[in-house]
Amino acid sequence: MQNNINEICAMLNSNRWMDTQTTAFALFVLGKYAEKNNVSNGNLSAIVKINGEEHTLNSNMSSAGIKFTPKLGSNTVEIKSNSDQKLVANLFTKTSVAEYDMTESGNFITMNMSYTDKSGNALNLANLKAGTDIVMQFTVQNPSEWQVTELALSYYLPSGWELVNDRLFGDGSGNEGAKHIDIRDDRVYIYFDLAPNSKKTFTLKANATYEGNYMIPAVRCEDMYNNEIYYQIPARGCVVK
Repeated sequence: MQNNINEICAMLNSNRWMDTQTTAFALFVLGKYAEKNNVSNGNLSAIVKINGEEHTLNSNMSSAGIKFTPKLGSNTVEIKSNSDQKLVANLFTKTSVAEYDMTESGNFITMNMSYTDKSGNALNLANLKAGTDIVMQFTVQNPSEWQVTELALSYYLPSGWELVNDRLFGDGSGNEGAKHIDIRDDRVYIYFDLAPNSKKTFTLKANATYEGNYMIPAVRCEDMYNNEIYYQIPARGCVVK
């Protein structure tokens, strides 16, 4: 029984994606186990030494924490339990994320995209003339033998571009493979599924309206319910003259 409980705890503590029903049932099982075995909160007592500075933890709750600001370079954390109960330590970090992600990465699926004019000629994003119409094509491929469902492709426009919504003019062709397309002022979300060994191509249109230097945020396609399935095209700059 204890091995099963440990396995459930490890699963809840991992980065593995679980839906709401699975999480709720796992917590329900842990609650019933605690109730049957008369598990109650014990006194927590420990000494925590962070970069040589000692802190004392005393609490009648099942958990307690200490906040600290790490120094540049290496940091050390030492913990000594003063009670006879099993003590589990977790380290949580909070950082400031860079505004633009410049890395390309992916798992399970692949994606590529192109920027062309209406005639299909490749555009130089570092030298766009104001008023240029831009055609963006995204091709997402599932090279595996498994079906991938509930994919979401997110595209955020640079602030100097304006999205051209063909649906306003009665033309929604070219994206029939999508289950739904959410078009907003500055971004587009495309939702779709991919059969095994298949790919789908989607097309969006924009206009380079305002002069200036801009950044195109990273383009990301991911499974909405499984964070292990994704692909990301890095952010890049563009210049409208």
